[in-house]
Formats: sequence, C-alpha cells, structure tokens
Amino acid sequence: MQKWLIGADTITDGQAGDFDGNQRLNGIDLIFMRRKLLEIIRKSRFATWCDKTAFVMLSA
Repeated sequence: MQKWLIGADTITDGQAGDFDGNQRLNGIDLIFMRRKLLEIIRKSRFATWCDKTAFVMLSA
C-alpha cells in the first residue's frame, strides 16, 4: 500500500485495504493496517510467551 500511495505500484483488491470503510484508500487506511499488524504480532508473541511459561511451570 505504501508503494501505491506514492504511485509506484498498483493494488488489485482495494476493498481489502479500506480499513475505515470510506471507499477510498489513503494514508489513514495505512495507519489502521499497521496498527492491526502490530496487534496481531503482539498477541502472537504474548501467546508464545504464555505457552513457554506454562510449559516451564508444568515441567518443574
């Protein structure tokens, strides 16, 4: 999406990137997309940490 915003690329599915639902792709959608990605990464890391912690606690 970054490349599309500066005119260096094309997007095949614009609806997938329209995070705020205004039928337009813009920088706001990019911000929402990055926030969602960070949320997913944080949840994944937390879940991995919890799994490892539980394993260590059960193994002791």
